[in-house]
Amino acid sequence: MTGKGDDAAIGSFGLKIGGNSNLGIPEKEGEIGYCYWIAVPYWGQGYIPEATRELMRHGFEDLGLMDIWCGYFDDNEKSRRVGEKCGFQYVHIEEKYWPLIGETKTQHVTLMTKEEWIQRNEQ
Repeated sequence: MTGKGDDAAIGSFGLKIGGNSNLGIPEKEGEIGYCYWIAVPYWGQGYIPEATRELMRHGFEDLGLMDIWCGYFDDNEKSRRVGEKCGFQYVHIEEKYWPLIGETKTQHVTLMTKEEWIQRNEQ
């Protein structure tokens, strides 16, 4: 993700497919990680929902994914709101140990199916 008018990185987002996901999903499904990193000066400007919607479009249209998952930690209200804005629906909660941060966290797992995405984009 780059800023307008230059090539400087302002954030990092990801779409993990199948076995590359943290959720143990099939190969025709993906997981969006929309809050890996975004520079503070760009907070609150709508870039995360915009990037999330583009990853969804890419996943469903270009990659032929059937479902896209998205999770957020219990204490991350901003991530929860991004998922809601983009239409993700609650599925379940899980406790999981995250080696990168060395903590066990509560993760809320949400989902957007291809059918739901098509319906949202027809409106």
